[in-house]
Amino acid sequence: MRTKRFDFNFKPLRIITSFGVVGSVPGRQTYDGNTDGYIPDLSLTPLQLRLSVSRQDKDEVLPHGEINNLLTNVTFTQILDGVATLITAGTSGYSITTSGNNAGSILVSKNIAPLHPITIKVEADYLDTRLNQVHHIMESFLIVCDNSTEVVPEVEVDIDDQSVWDPYSDPDSITITAGLRIGKPLVAYDTHLKFVWLKKRSNDTFTEVGSDDTEDYDMAVSGTCDKCLTINRRLMGSDTEIKCVALYNKDGAASSMSPTATSPVRCISLARRIPDYEDDFTGVPLNIPPGSLYLNPTAVLRDTKGIIENPDREVHLIWKGATNQASGSLTYTQIGHGVSPILPTSKIVSELGMVLGLDVVDAGPIGALEDSDGKLVEDSDGSLILVQ
Repeated sequence: MRTKRFDFNFKPLRIITSFGVVGSVPGRQTYDGNTDGYIPDLSLTPLQLRLSVSRQDKDEVLPHGEINNLLTNVTFTQILDGVATLITAGTSGYSITTSGNNAGSILVSKNIAPLHPITIKVEADYLDTRLNQVHHIMESFLIVCDNSTEVVPEVEVDIDDQSVWDPYSDPDSITITAGLRIGKPLVAYDTHLKFVWLKKRSNDTFTEVGSDDTEDYDMAVSGTCDKCLTINRRLMGSDTEIKCVALYNKDGAASSMSPTATSPVRCISLARRIPDYEDDFTGVPLNIPPGSLYLNPTAVLRDTKGIIENPDREVHLIWKGATNQASGSLTYTQIGHGVSPILPTSKIVSELGMVLGLDVVDAGPIGALEDSDGKLVEDSDGSLILVQ
C-alpha cells in the first residue's frame, strides 16, 4: 500500500485590536477655573473605553470575529506624570470589566487635572488553541484636559505623541522639532524662549538629555533655542519616553529658567515594533537525491509590503531538524542559522525521512553592553560597546 504523510500547516492568526471611546463622551475635557467646572464632567457622565479584539484565521478553522470573551489576564494601568499604577476593582474613579463579551472595558468617572494627561493602558492574553500559542495584546488611550481659564501655552512637536518605528522600513534617525504656541501664533525662536528635553531613565525619573553622556548616546539636542532633538531609533532600545518642556520669559532671557511643575510640556513615546509577518522557506526539494549531504534552504519573511529584505537584521533565523517518527513526538535540534544556510541531511533515515523547521526569533534592539553592576562597558578608545 502506498501511503503519504500529511500534517496540518496552520497559517498565523491575524489579531486585530483597538482601544477607544464608546458612546458620546469624548476623551478630552475642558476645565474652566472661573467656575471650577469640567466639560464634560466625568464624575457625572463617565468616559467609557473598550478594547476590541478580533481574529482572522486564513485556514478558517476558527471563526472570524470578535473574541473579547476569550481574553484572559486582562489588566488596566494608569500612567500619570510618568508613574504607572495598576487599576483594580477597588481603584477610585474607575470601573473595569475583565471577563465576558465586554472584557477590556473601563469606565473613567474622575476628572483629569489640566496639563496632567492620563494614559490608560490595557493588556490581555489570547490563546490560539490550534497551536497552543499565547498572543499578548497591549493598547493605550490618552485622556487630556485643556485649561480654558486663560490662553495656555502649548508645546507643539512635528511627531505623534505615540510613535512606532519599523526597523525594516523606517529610517534609523529622526529629528523632532518643537515650537511653543500661545493662542494662534507660534512664539518666535529667540532669547525669550528655550526648550529642555528630558529623557526617562531606568529608575523611572526624567533628567535632561545630555546630562549623562554615556547613557545619551542615542540622542542629541540642537538648533536655535534647543528646539531640535535627533534620536537614533536603532540605538534607543525597545522604547523611549521623552518630555519637551518650554521655558518662556516674555520680559527677559529664558536661559536662566528651569522647568517647573507648571511649565508647558509635551510627552512623546517612541517604540520599536517589527511588523506582523508570515515566514516560510524555499529551496528544499520534495525528494532529495540519495547521497546528498546538505540542504540549502532560504528563509522568506513577508509583511503587508511584500518580501522583507535581509530579515536577519532584526530576527534570528534558527533552523532545526528532527528524524521523523512513525508515531510519537519528534526531537528537534538546531542544525543551522541564517537566511540561507548549508544544512546537513544527517537526520534523514530510510522510509521516514526527516522534518525541517524554521524558528524566527526577534533579535531585540541594539543597546550598550552593561557589566554585572549595571555599568556601561567601553572599549579602549572610550566608545560604548553596542550589542543586539
